[in-house]
Amino acid sequence: MGSEAGLFASRQGRCIIKEQRGGAIYASTKPWFGQQAAPADGWRRALSRSSVRRHQMPGFHCSTCGSHHDELPLVLGAFAPAAWEALPENQREARAVLSSDQCIIDNQQFFLLGRLDIPVVGQENPFTWLTWVSVSEANFERASDLWHTEGRESEPPYFAWIQSALPYPGGTLSLKAKLITQPLGERPLVVLEETDHPLAVEQREGITAARLQSIVEAALHGV
Repeated sequence: MGSEAGLFASRQGRCIIKEQRGGAIYASTKPWFGQQAAPADGWRRALSRSSVRRHQMPGFHCSTCGSHHDELPLVLGAFAPAAWEALPENQREARAVLSSDQCIIDNQQFFLLGRLDIPVVGQENPFTWLTWVSVSEANFERASDLWHTEGRESEPPYFAWIQSALPYPGGTLSLKAKLITQPLGERPLVVLEETDHPLAVEQREGITAARLQSIVEAALHGV
């Protein structure tokens, strides 16, 4: 489990983890608090330095560069919501508050970071896209109130819109989803509406190890 980062009160006393870094897509092994991100240029340059074996698979021979990579990360994600990335860089500090798991823009848009799990055929652990979603102000407040509350997993799902631009045909922004609160120490689950969108299909049906490798190769090499 990730260690808890320092908290500060922001906008009507809600708690947001006080941690801000440059925009990036990164590979993560931390399931809830205290993410550490490695800056990169866009999602394709995802980085992985996992020390938690359950969040990686054995090394693989890369068909893109011809080299052997020591690990195949099982978690990739966006550093910030797409709406934050769209803000002019010189306005971000004034208009937005961004932490490892929460984001507020203009005191009007509210975002939480969840995990969108995709089963991998023949593997015990899924592949995970760490995915930002937008939620209502009321649900954002409720999630913040329950941040450290035992039994919070009994909370009903929140309606959400995907706010991470993941590399799928047709794009992923504004796909409908449910955000399902998990026990303390775990990020909420993102479950897409059942449609024929490629990401929704992969979440329902799973992916092969070959498909997983192609995702990781694209992230590592920007192809």
